[in-house]
Amino acid sequence: MRSIIVLLFIFFIAVSPANAQSYTKSDSWEINYSEAQFALENAEYSIAFEKAIAAERLLKEWNSEVALVKIHALHNLTQNNDYVDIALNDSLLIEVDNYIKFNNGEEENQKVVVQLNTALKALPMYIKGNSAKTEEMYEAAMQYYFKAAEMGLSNAMLQIGRLYSEGLGVDQSAKQGIKWYLAAAEKGNSDAMLITGIWYSRGIGVEADAAEGLRWYRIAAEKGNLNAMANLGIAYLMGRGTEVDYKEALKWSLRASDNGNVGAFHNLGVLYANGLGVDKDYTQAIEWYEKAAEEGFADSMINLGNIYSRGGHGVIEDQHVAMNWYLKAADQGIAAAMHNIASMYVKGHGVSADYREGLEWYKKSAALGEARSMHAVGFMYLDGKAVKRNYTTAREWFLQAAEKGNADSMVNIGIFYTEGKGVKKNYRVALEWYQKAAEMGNVQGMLYIAKLYEMGGKGIRKDKDLAEQWRQRAENLKNVES
Repeated sequence: MRSIIVLLFIFFIAVSPANAQSYTKSDSWEINYSEAQFALENAEYSIAFEKAIAAERLLKEWNSEVALVKIHALHNLTQNNDYVDIALNDSLLIEVDNYIKFNNGEEENQKVVVQLNTALKALPMYIKGNSAKTEEMYEAAMQYYFKAAEMGLSNAMLQIGRLYSEGLGVDQSAKQGIKWYLAAAEKGNSDAMLITGIWYSRGIGVEADAAEGLRWYRIAAEKGNLNAMANLGIAYLMGRGTEVDYKEALKWSLRASDNGNVGAFHNLGVLYANGLGVDKDYTQAIEWYEKAAEEGFADSMINLGNIYSRGGHGVIEDQHVAMNWYLKAADQGIAAAMHNIASMYVKGHGVSADYREGLEWYKKSAALGEARSMHAVGFMYLDGKAVKRNYTTAREWFLQAAEKGNADSMVNIGIFYTEGKGVKKNYRVALEWYQKAAEMGNVQGMLYIAKLYEMGGKGIRKDKDLAEQWRQRAENLKNVES
């Protein structure tokens, strides 16, 4: 969890030494304080705390500025530990109490630290909730989160939403999940805002509303949430909840990438690979995809394979490199990568042609639900190159793919019934399958419908005008696609 308590240390402006390269031992409280500030700015919280302690010892008296460094460092240390140290939290509580007791400085500073103190009182409850690691502990964890949420801790609300969404310790309920995510989001929790945006976009627990999802992405992004920035970039790229705007997609993806967001790296690869809002540039696309792939982003690995498999736009075709990227993605269990590997074996790209090896990869991909691979397995049983031809088995695979919306498989099932391959000829059933494919915009399905009406017979009325209409629809669609 990225944050436990949202703090607005607006009064924390540190000026670090321009030439500070390392930390030194010093008898000067000013130098220790300065180095504490520098460490804080560089997220070296343990060093910041140690240097602030050293400054305090040398001062031999309480100092509000040094105390603020200690509080800020301790606060971040409690956030950055996966298993929060109770003693560390207790130290933070003591420091906050001392600040409230001794500080006579700016009213705004005092107000923020008092708010922090109130929130910290809820933190032990939150910590107890986080200690749940097994199913039987989640019910108790939920009660601790409820107590912390009642005290206004947004991350406790976030965790309640998570437990409801996953059904841990409570009956799974998307409606309760979004209720708590919204509560945390309205408290200013950017992680909750991101999840709220995702759930509105996908219609989880609420009616789908892409525009509302976009609104939450933007709020979270403006608070610095990198994943929200990346999602905002995707929304503008795909036109989800807004008009397609490649410039906005580029802007938000670049902002997220500046802070190392992997999804943003991938988004930028897509923009450059397709020339969206920028000049088409495979070299630039490869640079962004490789950054994402180095972090294990499988979609970027597949896209790298696709670029190298076809080449062009400044990139030399290299089937061996393409195969290596597909294999890396396949190692992560990605069905699309396995499908591409299978196709490479069947075509002999980057490897020696091997139909049997291709069939095995298609089956691996199909087992993960890839409809294109189901269709490919069916086709291999149809043509008999990798295995003995078997129309019944081929039709079974085509049926699986058709159920997942593969229009080419629908056409092939229609052909089986038209020609009587493995089934009794039945033009009516064939027409039904061709029509299903045609409804999905499949040109071959339209042409086969035309052919059936042209031939007539076996329950289909001969109708040349209707045949011509379907042929014309197919021709018009081909022209649009070209």
